[in-house]
Amino acid sequence: MAQNRKFQDFIETNMLQTGAVSTVKIADNAVTEPKVGGQQIHTLKFVFDGSSLTTGAKTLTSPTGTAQTLPAGAIVVDFMLDADVPFASSGSATVALGITGTADAFLGATAFDNAAVVRATSHFKRPSGTSIINSESSVLLTIATAALTAGGASVYINYIETL
Repeated sequence: MAQNRKFQDFIETNMLQTGAVSTVKIADNAVTEPKVGGQQIHTLKFVFDGSSLTTGAKTLTSPTGTAQTLPAGAIVVDFMLDADVPFASSGSATVALGITGTADAFLGATAFDNAAVVRATSHFKRPSGTSIINSESSVLLTIATAALTAGGASVYINYIETL
């Protein structure tokens, strides 16, 4: 495999300042939250594992199954609900996506088979309601009208931290 020796040497060598070796390395110049004034977009992935398909609010977890929340002061930029296992219902089930206290903050009650929640057509959307998270909040998927008979989803939320 070809190598770029000049670039490799540049990466391995400290940056020079007026002939004297500086202690500043390239990694020290990385973009970080404090350097961009809190405007860096963060992404969290939440999971609905489908273990409970009955009506009601379901608290979503991290991909490892542990508790996960959106931080206080977060401004939600957009989200995507990706049905890993297609939602199914023998009735007219709806799903909504939101946070503790506002169950439809991101997505109001939507038919389980609507294009907004079908994997092949899912894409990032702006929240339909609340986009500022005032206090640390869990993300909820609320099943209403009828139970689901199948379903599982990944939810990706992009947000900016303000605190």
